[in-house]
Amino acid sequence: MVFSEFDPAVVYGTGMTARDHFLVTRDTGYWRQFGFGIASLYRQDVEAAGGFNTAIRGWGKEDVDLFDK
Repeated sequence: MVFSEFDPAVVYGTGMTARDHFLVTRDTGYWRQFGFGIASLYRQDVEAAGGFNTAIRGWGKEDVDLFDK
């Protein structure tokens, strides 16, 4: 199960605090049965693969890039 958070800037406006980011309610997001592109890796494995490409913009492809490496 994955909790998809709505954009905090929209939910809280400018009054958001760091703690607000961790609230899990119907107003802050929703639960999904499936999530795609989620991974858990050891840091040394990511570094050995050449790191995570942060230059990719938009949705997708960053996980495929890491997998291909």
